[in-house]
Amino acid sequence: MIVTKRPFSAALTTLLLLIVVGGLSGGCGRPGASAASFNDAAANTEQTLRELLLGGGAGSGARREDAPLLVAGRYESVVVAADAEGFARVSQGAVTAEAVRDLQNRVVGALDRDLKRRGFSANGRAFAGAASARREPKTLLATLIPVTEQTGSPADRAAGRGKTLILIRLTITEPKAGATLVQRDYYSGRDVGRGAAR
Repeated sequence: MIVTKRPFSAALTTLLLLIVVGGLSGGCGRPGASAASFNDAAANTEQTLRELLLGGGAGSGARREDAPLLVAGRYESVVVAADAEGFARVSQGAVTAEAVRDLQNRVVGALDRDLKRRGFSANGRAFAGAASARREPKTLLATLIPVTEQTGSPADRAAGRGKTLILIRLTITEPKAGATLVQRDYYSGRDVGRGAAR
């Protein structure tokens, strides 16, 4: 399979651009203020997983609909694991491990309800124990890890006006073979060292 970083929807792409542009403008008033919050990441993660696992995303007609990753008889469940401690470390206080675990629980609960209506299931796992999914038949592994992205020109960054955005990297793998089926990066709603976790 091809690894893709294509945004999962035009709406999210627009939102990310508004956040970045709005956050870099000087009239913000508060350092780190943005149109999104870390809580928005739960809805974004849930929507991304739903579209990837069940297929979809054709809404605008501008892009093809993704084929579902969950197919009866092939892959019928997904284990979701977020690197809570990794987010806390990379964010330098902007996101707590507890907030990431809460995000994972909310996403898994909502996703499992949707999947069960189609004959599939989702469950959460501690990041350190995610490898145990390799022993489970017909199961995919979805991991959420932090990555960062710098904004602003080199001059802005040198003057302390740039930001380091915290992105969520969602990767879905076939655990037995370790093959990456798809990868998506999107904004967490937080910048490194800026803002409270909730």
